[in-house]
Amino acid sequence: MTTNGIRILGGRGGLALGSLLLALCLTGSGMRTASSAVSRPVIQIDVPNARDTIVTGLNDANQVVGFTIDNSGKWRGFVLTQGVFSTVPVPGPTLREAAFGINNGGRVVGAYSDAKGAHGFAQSGGAFSTIDFPGAVQTLAHGINDHGDVVGWYDDGRRHGFVLVGGTFSPINVPSATGTEAMGINAKGDIVGYFTDPSRREHGFLLSAGTFRTIDIAGAAGTELLGINNTVQIVGYSVDPSGKEHAFEFDGGALTPIDISNAAGVEAAGINSSGQIAGGYQDGAKRQHGFIRL
Repeated sequence: MTTNGIRILGGRGGLALGSLLLALCLTGSGMRTASSAVSRPVIQIDVPNARDTIVTGLNDANQVVGFTIDNSGKWRGFVLTQGVFSTVPVPGPTLREAAFGINNGGRVVGAYSDAKGAHGFAQSGGAFSTIDFPGAVQTLAHGINDHGDVVGWYDDGRRHGFVLVGGTFSPINVPSATGTEAMGINAKGDIVGYFTDPSRREHGFLLSAGTFRTIDIAGAAGTELLGINNTVQIVGYSVDPSGKEHAFEFDGGALTPIDISNAAGVEAAGINSSGQIAGGYQDGAKRQHGFIRL
């Protein structure tokens, strides 16, 4: 069944998000619902007339955010509210735009690029603000909690995570890492993301009460944590030795894989308080599709 770019299918549960955040690039163009390892349906999301649809987050009101890529390669951020897609307005001229996170107040964060580089942003109710870490070459905003605290990363020749609270930036650097990226934050201030070690391997991290915890999927060549909710359920993806991406949910030490049949790769990007998960997958034709696991 397909309605306004939303499609429900049967099969194995799946979530996937194309991992092209640095380039402000995720690709997607389909929605698909399947039954997962825990028999929870998955809804595939495609924005009409888009080549690719990438879903990056959702809130407790089931508002979904992400971005599209059209046939010319242009990116546009979107919000899906009660079955209606709307564009996230970004003052131009811009080269690329993407929405990455949304809180329960409907405030959206994301990033855009222009002739000067990449910038983070926050947008709500027509009010738009640019987020640039002082002295950085580029800044991307990826997650926002219900207090309005924002996390993301910036580049000054090296990648650093950050948290923005009450207008004040604080860097986030995992000890001994060559690069750190903060991706999600919950109302408690717990932050997830990933870091790169000196051998260029990526590892997930949870930063809680000032303490870093590394989270790696056994046997994986790399792990990225992308979203966290208020009960510390975490989502992300791992990369196997062949380079294929596999989405997962991590809940109190229990790991649940999230797969989509015949997908070339799957990523889970966000999770709300009900445990609904947003993400995306790449099909065999290398097109990207968003999804929500209910």
